[in-house]
Parts: sequence; C-alpha cells; structure tokens
Amino acid sequence: LGYRGLYIFDDMFAMNMNRTKPICNEMQKRGIVYRCNGQANFFTKNEDFAKMLSETGCKEIAFGHESGSQKILDFISKDITTQQIKQAVQNCVKAGIMPQISFMCGFPTETKKDTLETLDLYDEIINLDKEHIEVNSLFIFSPYPGTELYDLAIKYGYKPPKTLEEWSEWQFNHLKNINWFKKSYRKYLHTM
Repeated sequence: LGYRGLYIFDDMFAMNMNRTKPICNEMQKRGIVYRCNGQANFFTKNEDFAKMLSETGCKEIAFGHESGSQKILDFISKDITTQQIKQAVQNCVKAGIMPQISFMCGFPTETKKDTLETLDLYDEIINLDKEHIEVNSLFIFSPYPGTELYDLAIKYGYKPPKTLEEWSEWQFNHLKNINWFKKSYRKYLHTM
C-alpha cells in the first residue's frame, strides 16, 4: 500500500528484545519507520534495547509513566521507580529516540502531595532535554472494567455506567470518573 511509517499500539511490543528484534529488522529492510509503546523498566535493564530500536527505524516511544509518586506507582502495581523513569528517558534520548511521556492524576488514595510529586517529575523530565523529550499530558485517571483499579474505584464510590446507552456517554479523562474527591479538588486536578 506504500506506507512508510507505523505506530505499533502493542503495549508489550518493546518488552522482549528476542521477540522484538526480528520484527524491527524486517521493518528496517522494508524502509518503514515506526513509533511504539514501552515501559520504563524494559529500557533500564538493557541499554542496548533503545539503541537497537533506533537503528531499525524507531523514532518515538510512548511511555505511560502514570505518576511521579513512588507511593502511587507501587499502589497501581506499575513495577517501576521514578529513577527508572528518568533513566529510560535518558537512554532513549541517548539512542536518538524521542520519548513521549504521559502522566495521570486522580488515582484512589492519591493525595495532593502525590500529585505535586508527579508535577515535579514532569518538570524534571522535560528539563532533561526540552528539544528531544515530549511530555504528552497529565490525564485524569479513568477506571477500566476488568482491572483491579476499576474494582477499587467502585469501592471508593465510582458509579460505573449500567446500560449500553450510559456507556456510550462515558468519557476517558473525565472528572466524573474520580468522584471520590471533593468537587473543589476535582476542579484543581482539571485545571492542571
């Protein structure tokens, strides 16, 4: 079809170099550049991973770092540290790949201190290299059915849609999804 670029939307694509490398080599043979998703811990265990991706045509890696609070990262079972987040970003930039980072706020149990730690990490990362790092956004937590956080959100007072019609009106990144916070605090998060 003549495509020369891909966005690989597989959250596990950049997880295992043995699985990923043959795919990347084939895209390189075909002259295809690509962007993919990744997790910080995969890029701190093996510095050569980012280099291999870059050499085979990877231009950007999207990371969902979620929080700058280690307490929240542990709470949501992210299995990364804030130090790994910074190291992964630096490894990607060093390899010539632009890391695109997203954060979230509004998790159950999150405090204002946790949110401020996220903003601090946001600033720290963007100041590592303003030309070659993109901090995508600070999203509002959205509970997804079938996850542990969804069940926890319900315990905290989240009222999920009950009908197909209600689900058709459900919105990602919406203040209604974090109704366990006071309205004034939800407004504060929305402003950020």
